[in-house]
Amino acid sequence: MTTPAAIERELAELRGKTAGDHAGTRTHIVDLVAYADDPAIATELGEVVAMMRHHRPSRALIASGAPGDVTAEPAVFCSPMQEGGAIVCCEIVRLTGPPAGDALTSMIASLLLPDLPVFLLWLSPPPLDRPTFHNLAALATRLVTDSTRFPTTLDVLGSVARQEHLVVTDLAWTKITGWREVVATIFDDAEHAALLPSLEHVAIQHVAGSDAQARLLVGWLATASRATPTTSIEAVTHEDMRPGSLVRVELTCGGHRFIVDRPSEGMATIDVPGRPIRRAALRVPPFGTLVGEELEFLAPDRAFEAALERLPPGAR
Repeated sequence: MTTPAAIERELAELRGKTAGDHAGTRTHIVDLVAYADDPAIATELGEVVAMMRHHRPSRALIASGAPGDVTAEPAVFCSPMQEGGAIVCCEIVRLTGPPAGDALTSMIASLLLPDLPVFLLWLSPPPLDRPTFHNLAALATRLVTDSTRFPTTLDVLGSVARQEHLVVTDLAWTKITGWREVVATIFDDAEHAALLPSLEHVAIQHVAGSDAQARLLVGWLATASRATPTTSIEAVTHEDMRPGSLVRVELTCGGHRFIVDRPSEGMATIDVPGRPIRRAALRVPPFGTLVGEELEFLAPDRAFEAALERLPPGAR
């Protein structure tokens, strides 16, 4: 029978073996609890967390639902903080158990390291009113979702945050950080900044599969401009870009058009009135980097919360 004490003993043994002749020190940064209905996503998460090494979670508990008793697969990954320095270790426990009842969530609660912030990475679709979610949310300091994978998450996230009293964010928001930075540079020019309050229309093209990133960018623009623009969001095919990725953003302000295009991965072209077309780097981090970045923050993201309040309707 799997017990928390047995898992702790196995982790301690693995830490000793993996660190070799050096004493493996467990990092004390955060606890990460990740839940996915889909075992394939849980496996992907395990691989991502393993790559984070010592500068990310102290302990990651990655759970997915399955019939039967709770089972555990502990693993430890160690590496030096710097050449010749101390060996630090990150622990991962892959858990499977019945999605109904509290056996799985009780095991997770027992394995959390004390006195650390707890990040709940929820990679399953709505509804978010099932007992497993409520039980895990009660343990969490911050909730991270991914509406690029599950677009309808955006429509419930605000109410979930209020009901669960949680700080929330979404990886779709993190994914458009580069886009927000590039679009914001348009309005660094005082002449263009004066046109922002007259934002009339936002047209966005995104790779088919999810409109979450496009909707969040519209919400952010509506908040920044304090306007109520009309919107058009179009799904397009782009074989060399990930589903949901933004491809083109066109803003109409006071009759003037501002266009940011993404001709290739990592690159944007900016076309604004009275200026030559220019290029800019467009940061689009991979999934592991996105998760790692979200583990850096505990405070509420007020810009994200405001964008949630101004979302246009999603695709039906």
